[in-house]
Amino acid sequence: MTNNIIRLHERSLKSLKTIGFAIQRFSKYRAGEGSITHGHDVLEVNFIASGRTVHTIGDMCRECGPGSLGIVHYGQEHSLTTATEAADVINLYLDPANHPLPALPPEFSSIIGSLFPPAPMTGSPRGLCCFLNFSDYRPMLSLLEYCCSEQSAMSPGYETAMESALRAFLIICARHAKAEGIETLASDSVRWRLLEGIRLRLEQDFADAHSLAELAEEAGVSKAHLCRRFKSYTGLPPFAYLAQCRIRAAMQELRSSDRKVLNIAMDVGFNDIGHFNRKFRELVKCSPREYRMRKY
Repeated sequence: MTNNIIRLHERSLKSLKTIGFAIQRFSKYRAGEGSITHGHDVLEVNFIASGRTVHTIGDMCRECGPGSLGIVHYGQEHSLTTATEAADVINLYLDPANHPLPALPPEFSSIIGSLFPPAPMTGSPRGLCCFLNFSDYRPMLSLLEYCCSEQSAMSPGYETAMESALRAFLIICARHAKAEGIETLASDSVRWRLLEGIRLRLEQDFADAHSLAELAEEAGVSKAHLCRRFKSYTGLPPFAYLAQCRIRAAMQELRSSDRKVLNIAMDVGFNDIGHFNRKFRELVKCSPREYRMRKY
């Protein structure tokens, strides 16, 4: 995690504190090479409404044009630069670690957990960002512009209106990701391409049963080599990373539904409620029931 963290919790973004997200529009955004690399204490989603930018993550760069949506995880180092023309950039700041995302249909839970993790955890490639690219981006732009106007006017009920728009925004993201897949970019991504494929599979198919032999065969390496390389890439062995993905999905369910803990544990891939409870406490530092009862 970079030392240059922009702590949005300390800034006057009222809706970030009350409903867990806020929005900012930079209609004439300009930033040249050498711009300060930075991170945030929340998730940053940047949408390119017009113009062209370059997203830099570590030693990797990605050109982003209109309709490009970039999701930067907690504290990850990145910068966004422009060429000669200014760009229209809309930033959406999400704080799912302290405010649950709106409840969505169950079929979107794995995709949304992958795109918008509910809390920072240990296992993550350095500088990881996710991208979606929309050919028809008018619905996304309309929702974001609506949030901008509601946040600016702060008329009665504006927070509820913004939450409704966010739910629609997340559903569009989930539909697109399920249909087109998620593009990811991390530092030194050429070196880690095979491992990123395995990581994404565990991230998106967390509820399925996986075997080390199957994953190693997919990567074309031995089981021991896969474990070493995967830990070098994410900081965790494959099945510790898988458990983390399952717990993240359970966190979202606990915060956004009243379903039984046992049913949630089974649905995210645990066959033993005792194992689920132990792993949850290890990663979240409280029991599932205590987590559900937290007031934010």
